[in-house]
Amino acid sequence: MVQQAQGSALLDRSAGEGPPPVPRGPEPVGIRREVTVPQQMVHKQASAAVLLRNVERLAEDRFRVGARWPTRGRLFHSDPQGEPVLFAEAMRQSAIHLSHSAYAIPHDHQFLLCGVTVETPALSAWRPARRQEATLELGCVRHVSTARRFGAALEADVVADGVIRRHGTLRWEALAPDYYARLRAAGPGSGLSFPRPGRHGGPAAMAEPEAVGCRWPTDVLLASGGGSEGWTLVTDTGHPGYFDHPVDHIPGMVLVEAFRQASYAAGRRRAGDAVRPRLLRIGVQFNTFVGFHAPVRIRAAARAATQPGTGVWEVTAIQNDRVVAGGLTVWSLKEEQGSW
Repeated sequence: MVQQAQGSALLDRSAGEGPPPVPRGPEPVGIRREVTVPQQMVHKQASAAVLLRNVERLAEDRFRVGARWPTRGRLFHSDPQGEPVLFAEAMRQSAIHLSHSAYAIPHDHQFLLCGVTVETPALSAWRPARRQEATLELGCVRHVSTARRFGAALEADVVADGVIRRHGTLRWEALAPDYYARLRAAGPGSGLSFPRPGRHGGPAAMAEPEAVGCRWPTDVLLASGGGSEGWTLVTDTGHPGYFDHPVDHIPGMVLVEAFRQASYAAGRRRAGDAVRPRLLRIGVQFNTFVGFHAPVRIRAAARAATQPGTGVWEVTAIQNDRVVAGGLTVWSLKEEQGSW
């Protein structure tokens, strides 16, 4: 069941920034095929950040979404280690698009991410080619639908070459401006302006990109200083992928990527430098808003694995001694060159 709004994290909108531009003409009441979906339909400013190519409605709550998997650019980092997070972002954008186009949610509503999971159904050698398009088959379940609050969950499969390559779930809510304002005012770090572009999180030594499964140093979110089995979260508010536009707290997808990086580093330490761990599953639950006002510690604690050649880590984000988000990651620690 979708978590109550008090245990959510902002999807991609900024309170106080006003709604994104709305397409001229009447609000869409159905779903139409588009060459690329408009940026405002997924709450993005940069066209390069939009993953959705087209959307079809197959039944009342079933949809087919065309998505692109870019292998260049700065939307997270779409190399093999980061691709599952890219899929999570595609589901997030799908939830926003469907809220507006299928369920008539006004464009001034604020979107909250409650939880997300991504998993690989079986060991797959599938690797998206450059800017390859994939198809997402989605089913939605609506839990709350009032004039001021909408809550739903979706399940999605990535289908490529006729085979299911990824499976995921996502839970979200959309709140009217006054409803959101009261909720956010009661949350941590409320009332603060968006930090100026640059790195935030305190002086610390940043992790090496290779150690956390990143391609570029600017994509690294972790620095030393989180204590036992932990890191300090460092956010670059000028990063075009992590912060497409100003927001009033740290986005949920930044925490998902931070969890991926922290547990990748733990897997690399266990398996050795010759192995590049491959993410099999990640599940994240958000408990509250995560503000820019205080340091955030990211931890990955080893848990018992049920399959040989795998590693399991419980991941948590801690701010002011409170667990603000957490989940579980499962990694393959085998040498699997060229596959993931």
